[in-house]
Amino acid sequence: MFHFIVPLHGHFFTFQDPRDKKGFKGQVEEGVSFQPLPEGANDWKDGHERPQVGCLGVSPHDPKQYRLFGSKEECRDEGFSFLSGNVTILDEWNPAEK
Repeated sequence: MFHFIVPLHGHFFTFQDPRDKKGFKGQVEEGVSFQPLPEGANDWKDGHERPQVGCLGVSPHDPKQYRLFGSKEECRDEGFSFLSGNVTILDEWNPAEK
């Protein structure tokens, strides 16, 4: 999996190298792992605050390990460093669709 940042659009994770065929010129991190939110993590339960879905964190022990959390607090409680910005997961990068 590949990770890269597009200014004003956030973090992108793709299964195909964005430099291949699509000509992405920015910095690309290869060989990353990405763990999405567990099933039901973004459910909004009655009487609770709306969940902060999509809080991205990176492991301080393995900088290629990324994970989505339900809140900034959960991210920090798990020992991950919070990364700001939107998160998009694609099969391949298409600059026309960013």
